[in-house]
Amino acid sequence: MLLSMTQPFTLADEVRRSLRDRPVQRLATTKLCRAAVLLPILSLEDQPHILFTVRTDTVEHHKGQISFPGGVADSTDVHLTDTVLRETEEEIGVKSADIVILGRLDDQPTPSGFCISPFVGWIKNGAAARIRSEVEIREIFTAPIAALRNPAIYHEDPPVHVDLYTFTIPHYQFGSYDIWGATGRILRQFFDEGLVEDAPR
Repeated sequence: MLLSMTQPFTLADEVRRSLRDRPVQRLATTKLCRAAVLLPILSLEDQPHILFTVRTDTVEHHKGQISFPGGVADSTDVHLTDTVLRETEEEIGVKSADIVILGRLDDQPTPSGFCISPFVGWIKNGAAARIRSEVEIREIFTAPIAALRNPAIYHEDPPVHVDLYTFTIPHYQFGSYDIWGATGRILRQFFDEGLVEDAPR
């Protein structure tokens, strides 16, 4: 698929079509804490980028790690998309009206005891992200999809076995940022099934 952003919604439409009919693997969460995140796509300088956050060293879980906006499902959330939209606004100030949900990827368990449900979303032009929760978020950065596809920045650590799950540990080394763990797995699946041919192997 060519990543041309001449028509901004062309890419969003392609992602929506790719994710629309694929079955989503959902995990039972009896022993896992339910959470949801947004993989946000936006257009910068007419090129598609993905937005990431860097967590602070004071949060309870995943200190200092690179993540997507999101968090634990609240009892008031009717659907996990409610979780994603609420948490995204709370963390980086992008309102639900400025986000188009394009589809859902497979649930991702984590060794820390979470079940993360990833959603892919398009951030509309003009919706600027900023840190709203300084307790949770230390930094916001974006990476061009074309750069993240470069096989030279990708590697995997040996799998880790925790309880009933086997965790692959992919790493995308984008400049000084090591995008790894559950965030790396979500990104890899997005490339494999939601968007891009020839993802790094």
